[in-house]
Amino acid sequence: MDEQTIKVLARFTRIGELWPVGAWICYPNSSHPDVWHKVRGEGLSRWEIEISELEANSTGIFRGPNDV
Repeated sequence: MDEQTIKVLARFTRIGELWPVGAWICYPNSSHPDVWHKVRGEGLSRWEIEISELEANSTGIFRGPNDV
């Protein structure tokens, strides 16, 4: 799957469902602002505070080159 397809799939992932492998997700909270993680394996379900890259972009949070 290409990166754009993964971004779109992740955008429609609901709380409790599994994130698509390869998606970037963000934990936007006060203690760790704009912390990014790439989903590397199966079985990672979405928590309430996690948002996809497209959701983050729409709120002005952008992934940088140093995010891992």
